[in-house]
Amino acid sequence: MHSMFRRVIAMPGRLMNDGKDPDLFDHFAVVAQRIGVYTVEDYAAIVEHLVKTWDVAHRAVSGKAPEPREFLCKHAEKCRSMAASGGDRRQGAPVGFQLDL
Repeated sequence: MHSMFRRVIAMPGRLMNDGKDPDLFDHFAVVAQRIGVYTVEDYAAIVEHLVKTWDVAHRAVSGKAPEPREFLCKHAEKCRSMAASGGDRRQGAPVGFQLDL
């Protein structure tokens, strides 16, 4: 779980291509975030749910495991905090995006 959340989770749509816009997925993601289809809060809620459901905070761990456990327990709040402070890279994206259908 720690390994998965430490890496960037590639969305399946990342491979979408219209043959014109090399940044199509990034533009799509900006629009989705702005209209509330899938937001940083949604992602944080999913992480929080998994950590709670699997009782990560109370698992007995040893060796190198305490550090990853701590990361997982704080990850949702860190995501929310970054988004609230403008750390979400999509917030600064250009507004004039249009889909050419």
